[in-house]
Amino acid sequence: MANRPRLARWSMGKHQWLALIGGISLFIWGLSGMAHIAMVLFGPQQLEFMPPMRAIDMAGAVPVEKVLADAGIGKARAVKVVVGKDRNLLQVTVTPQAARRYFRLDTGAELAGEDARQAEFIARHFLKEQRPIAEIVQQTAFDADYPWVNRLLPVWRIRFAGDDRLTAYVHTETSSLAAVNNLTKTRLQAVFRALHSWEWVPQGLDWLRVLVITLMVGSLAALAVTGILLLVAIRRGKRLAGSKGWHRAMGYV
Repeated sequence: MANRPRLARWSMGKHQWLALIGGISLFIWGLSGMAHIAMVLFGPQQLEFMPPMRAIDMAGAVPVEKVLADAGIGKARAVKVVVGKDRNLLQVTVTPQAARRYFRLDTGAELAGEDARQAEFIARHFLKEQRPIAEIVQQTAFDADYPWVNRLLPVWRIRFAGDDRLTAYVHTETSSLAAVNNLTKTRLQAVFRALHSWEWVPQGLDWLRVLVITLMVGSLAALAVTGILLLVAIRRGKRLAGSKGWHRAMGYV
């Protein structure tokens, strides 16, 4: 191949300066990616994976139609029986963003403020946590600590007492623990957002984030291509000693 030396010189020149850009890019994403793994391995974990369960007996229950009519509910998004702390309850979701409403099965009486108590019951069930509640707030929008990847809204944000700031996010309509955080996981999430997804860039400058990440990914792709060209253009009869030999071997990988 007559052009092999020229190809080798061209590839080597490009490969060397791309190594700086691509190396920095790989270091940033690798480090921030490890933060995500650390969140999974060392972050707070739920101790129970099955939802609360109790036998359902509808004998003597007030008809659902009457319960809804008496409460002035003409249309509901979801109506179902759920396991409550002390008894099974009729749960009614009127609109997606509103707190769920609860009614006793035997009398049809509405239980005011029950959605927050139900959220606490679910959080304690999954986490097996008995500490007092420091804060319980309904959250209707995603934020840095509860990002959009969690999907479920609205949720109840329940923070337990303690320096670790253990926080559960509970979606009562599905009786599920949507997410769980503590101080360590919150800090790791901040590292991940800053270095991996660049969520700190203002929304008006999203184009800049896309441009920079595209250039960083492009540098890695170009680094790989020029490395492959070097493997093709420069043939070795035997493996070089030391780091150069290892570098070429890993280049194939």
